[in-house]
Amino acid sequence: MSGLDEQKEKNVQLMQILQENGVHVGEMRIIDFFYYTKDKGAAHSLQDDLESRFGYQARVEKQGWFRPTYSICGTARVNATVDELNAFCEKMWTCGLPHGIEFDGWGAEV
Repeated sequence: MSGLDEQKEKNVQLMQILQENGVHVGEMRIIDFFYYTKDKGAAHSLQDDLESRFGYQARVEKQGWFRPTYSICGTARVNATVDELNAFCEKMWTCGLPHGIEFDGWGAEV
């Protein structure tokens, strides 16, 4: 099973948690998204791609000193449905691949 397939399975569970906490199906939500890489150049290239292709404001942050990892994080607006979340994850997965970076997932406040 690929990471994307695993994320789609999680989307079903996460949507259920959102609903249990008062989120209505189809409601527009702001979600946070995440990627991680050890390649600083790839991190900044993905950041540029996310901003130019989708208008997402993303930031790159260095984590660690001796073997740094770079996180690429940002926010997006998504309709709270499993289909919309799956489409969002497919888009994010596809955007990261040319940079050698797998999409790590998303989160939302409830």
